This record gives sequence, C-alpha cells and structure tokens, in this order.
Amino acid sequence: KIKKSEEIRMSEVVEFSNMKERVRVALDEICKKVLEGKKYDLRYQTRWVDTITQDSIDILRELSPNFKYCVSCIILQKRIPQGNLYSETTAFWNPVTDGFCGHLWENSTITCIINAFATSIIA
Repeated sequence: KIKKSEEIRMSEVVEFSNMKERVRVALDEICKKVLEGKKYDLRYQTRWVDTITQDSIDILRELSPNFKYCVSCIILQKRIPQGNLYSETTAFWNPVTDGFCGHLWENSTITCIINAFATSIIA
C-alpha cells in the first residue's frame, strides 16, 4: 500500500517516466499475488486476467491521478515445444509526459504478459 506521504508526492507526477519503475514493481507484485503457486488452468484464466487488469488499474490510479490508463494482459500456458508469440503496439502520444510499461511474469506452467499505458491529463 502507498504511504500517505508518497501518495502526495506521486499526485504531483505528470511525467510517466518519473513513476515507471514503481509501475513495473506494482505489476510484478500483482502478477505474483494472483498467479504465484498456481498451475495453468483454463477454467481460471478469465478470472486471473480480470483480476490482474483491474488491480493494475486500481494501483495505477493510486500512484497518480494525473493520467488515463489502459492495461492489457495475456496469459499463456507454457508448453513443450514452446510456441512463439509476437505482439506489437504503436501509440501516438506526448513522449515527455505519456508512457508505457510492459512486464513479463512466469512460473513453470504460466506466462503472463502485462502492459500498462498512461496518457497525461495535465497539459
């Protein structure tokens, strides 16, 4: 949880690069909370994705209210041989204030790829 003193400072953040490392840590913690110790199970995949994306939006909004956020999450079952996944994202935004943070989390049966996008609402 964010300490009140940190919350005040983070509410002043208007450049995503100033909070990117905290976002990366938060995404990792969310993935661990939801997936650590779990084995891939198709029955739970939708629930896991929903929880990861919603928790990510919630923590991003806590980190700084000065952005609009978009989060995507992909959960894959690890298989042998491992298949390939190729993905690309392009954005037109202000490179000074806006930003992106991607995170890969894995265990022995699950690969989780989470991407968070932030666009500043402060001009």
